[in-house]
Amino acid sequence: MRAAIVSIVVLAACAIIAGCLYCKLSYIDDIVDAGSAHGFVIGATKSDASESARRVLVDADVWIRDPETSGPMRALRLTSDVEWESLQQRTEWRLFFGGDPFDSLTLTFEGDRLVRIYRHRNRCELP
Repeated sequence: MRAAIVSIVVLAACAIIAGCLYCKLSYIDDIVDAGSAHGFVIGATKSDASESARRVLVDADVWIRDPETSGPMRALRLTSDVEWESLQQRTEWRLFFGGDPFDSLTLTFEGDRLVRIYRHRNRCELP
């Protein structure tokens, strides 16, 4: 009986450690103000950034949210010129992967130039 309890405690401890490692290793919080990251280059124009997004994110399930309405997210069709034209008007592009608010890429522009790339992913929501 005692061996069974020890086994359960050891398994529980291993599960907790594995879960913590997964959360730590899958977490991304990356801000880039110079150079390049995630397929985008600081200083690129909005047109260049949209071309990079179409190339880099071709296999991704990308969603956007309208910043004016804060409405529900909707899928961004990377092949739609109309979708990209609407993004061209914004100073910040928030792209969500799989519609997950904890998995996003934010591109910030000043004028027509990309000035900041922010990548955030948090696969574990802890209390």
